[in-house]
Amino acid sequence: MAQYKIIVADSNDVTRTTLKSILIQNGYFVYETQDGSSTVRLARSLKPDLVILDNNIIGISGFEIIKIFEEGRISPILFISNTIGKEFMEELREKCNFTYVTRSLDRNSLVQIIDYIIYNSKKIAKMLDEIDQLKRTIESRKKIEKAKGLLMKVKGMSEDDAYKYMRKRSMDKGIPMEQIADAIIIMYS
Repeated sequence: MAQYKIIVADSNDVTRTTLKSILIQNGYFVYETQDGSSTVRLARSLKPDLVILDNNIIGISGFEIIKIFEEGRISPILFISNTIGKEFMEELREKCNFTYVTRSLDRNSLVQIIDYIIYNSKKIAKMLDEIDQLKRTIESRKKIEKAKGLLMKVKGMSEDDAYKYMRKRSMDKGIPMEQIADAIIIMYS
């Protein structure tokens, strides 16, 4: 099993210590926090594989922490609570990388859920990175096509000649074609 980093964030010392003990026994690296603000600070610097968060942690609310974690793609969160309200459940369903369990969960089930969450969050993160890369590639292609169109219009080049011209300039200057396209768009727009 990989040595996953987990933050246990709970205002209750007994609960935090119990969770930490269970996790260490199962081979996880465990870090502790007692309030929402320190949880966010530690998570931003540590980039843990999972944060186990008491739904009623003092300081920053669970929903505020969700918002911060989503915007920064920090890590998945496993909320732990005695009971979960219907409003909280509805809000949580809209989120991508967050789930909850009740405190009555047995140790083996908790470890299985943790492993499942970490595994799936890594798959989701990889897919999101691929989506971002594809978006950047599409935007680059759009710029190149626009620049090609401008060269065809302004200089009377064929599509193939416009592309070859941009590719040659890119190779001669040792810069990406997207930068050549940006310069052409600025020059001829």
